[in-house]
Amino acid sequence: MSKRQQAAAASKRKAKPKSQKLRRRRLPKDFRPKSPGDTIFELAFIKTHAKTLNLFFEKVITGRTIYRRLCKVLRTNYINPDASPSEYIRSDEDSGSKALRAFTQVLNNSAEFQPDGLHLLPGDFADVENMGQLGGVIVGWYRKNGWQVSVG
Repeated sequence: MSKRQQAAAASKRKAKPKSQKLRRRRLPKDFRPKSPGDTIFELAFIKTHAKTLNLFFEKVITGRTIYRRLCKVLRTNYINPDASPSEYIRSDEDSGSKALRAFTQVLNNSAEFQPDGLHLLPGDFADVENMGQLGGVIVGWYRKNGWQVSVG
């Protein structure tokens, strides 16, 4: 037997019959299709992304996530909580309060916060004196709108 024939014979021995190759998982007994659109692909998607979907439906976010998103919006790696917002939020005008009020729209429309539906009003930042309070306003919005904000 040549090496080529030996290799072919070995691959035939290793090859499993089709019935063993396709391992099908059964649907849960309590599964009831809600619509004709409930396909096996949708179920696979749900199983794959179950943790992410649970977090979405439960509305859970961490303080760390909010901080990192705010850092991305401000294009910085670190935010000093005691610093004035005018150190991070700049405008053409020297009026810090106008820039801070305009910043609400920047946050609301940012790619980081828009999926969560963040909707801050310019008046929400009226009493903000430092970046720690600004972060507190954002966390307060999440809590007021049914989100569970955890440390982490």
